[in-house]
Amino acid sequence: MFADEATVTRADSILDYSTADVTDILIDKEEQNLYLLGNAGRLGLIDITDKSAPVLTQEQNIVEAGQKITSVAFLNGDLSLMIGDSSGLVSQWSKVRDKLNRFSMQKIRVFKVSDKAVVSINPEQRRKGFMTVDANGTIGIYHSTSEREMIKEHVGNSTPVAAAISPRANALLVQTGEGKISYWKVDNEHPEVSLRSLWQEVWYESYPKPDYIWQSSSANSDFEPNTV
Repeated sequence: MFADEATVTRADSILDYSTADVTDILIDKEEQNLYLLGNAGRLGLIDITDKSAPVLTQEQNIVEAGQKITSVAFLNGDLSLMIGDSSGLVSQWSKVRDKLNRFSMQKIRVFKVSDKAVVSINPEQRRKGFMTVDANGTIGIYHSTSEREMIKEHVGNSTPVAAAISPRANALLVQTGEGKISYWKVDNEHPEVSLRSLWQEVWYESYPKPDYIWQSSSANSDFEPNTV
């Protein structure tokens, strides 16, 4: 039982795609989608269901002209990409099925988190929340579905070197450029509740458009609880 050794199996394939400006590479946990992002704003979506024959399914610019991608992370569940840019915006991109029954990445909501570049995005592990850090040393905590800004706090006079959110999202660790590490206790019990999420149409991940939808919560945290 204890004699097994870890192994790595390599598979090579060729994809006709320019990687000259690729700065971020992400693969979802199902190993079906490969995302290539360049700081100039280009997103490439590649279907890697067949590892020997990857297929480029979408390529597009996802930030405004003159802006750059400065941070990227999966939202909990790997159904959405959170993209931070140099203007202080964080946009949520999710795979949506169009009228022709084809999937494509679409921008389903945007958060204006700062006037400075977003240098870090840290998703919560159990909910659809995320933490941002900007170039001015300000952290913010947001919930995607309810579109709420929960917390915004200036934590240092220089860009934080690193920031982390605890598994239960009730604590933060922030390391500043001055070499200090600070601990922050967070009280944020129900960020998913808002007037918008209760009484207005909500654009849930993987749905084709905003709608009034009710469904019970999933057995895991990959999917959003639909409360309307």
